[in-house]
Amino acid sequence: MDYDKLKDDFTQAWYCELFRRLREEGYEIDLINNHRIYANIYSGDDLVCQIDKDNELNGDWSGKVVKKIAEETA
Repeated sequence: MDYDKLKDDFTQAWYCELFRRLREEGYEIDLINNHRIYANIYSGDDLVCQIDKDNELNGDWSGKVVKKIAEETA
């Protein structure tokens, strides 16, 4: 069993489901995928949080809703 492939498959499945659920809640996702940031998550025109390359969510108080959805999705 290839652990790295299993981890990558889980991560991609998590992203797909997370982004689907966030879009249902009215959030917009902008995939950045640069050296540090994977995605920006917006509510309207407001950036509420970012997902970094370590799959960590970073943001202000409004990002807590996104974090809760991310935890439920995992």
